[in-house]
Amino acid sequence: MLDAENKLIIEDTVVPREIFTKNYIKLFLETSLQNLEVKTIITDGYRAYASIIDDLGFNHQRCTFHAMKNLMDKLIKKHNGLNRRIKKLNIDINELEKEIKEISEKYKGQKGRTRKNDTQRQKDNQKKRKLNKELSEKKAERKKCTNKLKQDDNLVKKISLIFKSKTEKTARKRFQKLYDKLDNLPKEIKSFIKNLSKYLDKAIQHTINRKIPSTNNLIEGFYKTTLPGKIKKIFKTYRGLLIRITLNNIRWIKRCVIINKN
Repeated sequence: MLDAENKLIIEDTVVPREIFTKNYIKLFLETSLQNLEVKTIITDGYRAYASIIDDLGFNHQRCTFHAMKNLMDKLIKKHNGLNRRIKKLNIDINELEKEIKEISEKYKGQKGRTRKNDTQRQKDNQKKRKLNKELSEKKAERKKCTNKLKQDDNLVKKISLIFKSKTEKTARKRFQKLYDKLDNLPKEIKSFIKNLSKYLDKAIQHTINRKIPSTNNLIEGFYKTTLPGKIKKIFKTYRGLLIRITLNNIRWIKRCVIINKN
């Protein structure tokens, strides 16, 4: 737990996964924040935090970065599929256009209607019509896929603007515009907006008080700096892990608090 204003470490505890429960989190917060003036607690999207912080009577800001990441995690599979399909359609369209051009070049300069006894040209004309129809269908499908991507990108930008709003009124207005069109939204974004409606108050606290950070990126940066992923795997003992954490915490305070203030 870090103080967002002065970047000091309030509490840093390593616990086994099996005891990381709702009751333990509540106890951790109660004991860590005892006798401290608490303005707001910023958390990621872990569900247990909301009810715990409400029970403790603290103001709660949900990290907007994690909210957007959750949305993009839902969309990425869909977008990857659409992009793969567009890539395949582009190859097919290029091949069809090339084949149609070859047929056209074959009879370049020949004008007038095709003679009935010119069976080869009759076959080529029929093949060209079939290829043009297939080309038109693939172009229409490509446009449909591209429009889906554009629609999603546009909606993601509108959702992001909710969190970037300068006032609570603007944030709620932007959210309501999307919520009013709920039934017309793609299913992934519809699901996200419905879920966001349940915790909107906690996602826009930073628009009410500009001193409240909109994300918990400070704590993310702390763990990347003091205990990056590659380092976690080298510890053989619990004691060794605690020593490393303690030393890195000292380095964090020296770098982010003492040096910055000087």
